[in-house]
Amino acid sequence: MGLKTNGPIAGRLALQNLSADITLTAEDTGKVFLLDAIGEAITVPAAALGNRGVHYTFIMNAKNVTSDWTVTSGAADVHLQVGSGGAAEADTITAGSADTAVTFELDNADEGDYIKMFSTGTFWMVQGTAHATANITAA
Repeated sequence: MGLKTNGPIAGRLALQNLSADITLTAEDTGKVFLLDAIGEAITVPAAALGNRGVHYTFIMNAKNVTSDWTVTSGAADVHLQVGSGGAAEADTITAGSADTAVTFELDNADEGDYIKMFSTGTFWMVQGTAHATANITAA
């Protein structure tokens, strides 16, 4: 049995450092993206269009000090819920107010703040945890 040289090692997450704008596709599903201190634009495909089950994770790998990291969908199909450091309160965007983007806010987002998003085939369901609810917002 030969050494596996491409793709993730079985049982390990596929990690990718981001430091520039990127457009993701369904082929990127399952990846964990580590975000640097210089915010950029991340474009995900619309939740519809055969993307049911596609999922991504985004983690601040440094304090966001230069500009926002923004994850944008091509449609108003993003539903966000962010908990703050295990606190019971959460910033919730309801089904009637779908948004088009999630932002790790400049000078707010801290190392370790993260979101996980998955497509239901209709919406992007986004959940995350931040040191404070103002660190990650939707619009």
